[in-house]
Amino acid sequence: TGAATRVRAPTMSKVVDLNPYNSGKIIPDLASGWDHHEDASGITLYFPENIQWHNGEAFTCEDARFSVETMVTGNGLTTPEMIAKLSFVEPASVTCEDDRTLSIHYKGPNATALDAFTDRAAFIFNKAWFEDNGETAMFNDFTIGTGPFMSVSHSDEEAQFEKNPNYFKGDGAL
Repeated sequence: TGAATRVRAPTMSKVVDLNPYNSGKIIPDLASGWDHHEDASGITLYFPENIQWHNGEAFTCEDARFSVETMVTGNGLTTPEMIAKLSFVEPASVTCEDDRTLSIHYKGPNATALDAFTDRAAFIFNKAWFEDNGETAMFNDFTIGTGPFMSVSHSDEEAQFEKNPNYFKGDGAL
């Protein structure tokens, strides 16, 4: 929902985002960089080392692969917001080349695909967290993310956050 997305945004990251100071420019978020496939049929995303979930566990490519696959297929979600926005992705092609490299192939050439990953709901989530708690976690648990803030508490009326001391942006900024 829009409300859950707004509350989750401070604690979560996407693979890429829009530059708030340069309209339309895509910048790294979790990914430190990317290569578009020569024929515009896919993308390879690269993740730096040292990204941590708020619970101290290491982020790996498998978390991103599982998140993208879940967004593309809608598996485990009642109302998958990203399924139509990522309909150009070939679900079986979302693979990890290693712990820091995600490869995504499209159903056909697509020059603007990266823009879909900047969507407000394109959050990358911890695979184990989602498998343990499913869709309930997506709406109620803001404690596991990689974003710049960590959830301290939340209720129906307010949410409180603190700075994530381990925040690591894909562009190398800490």
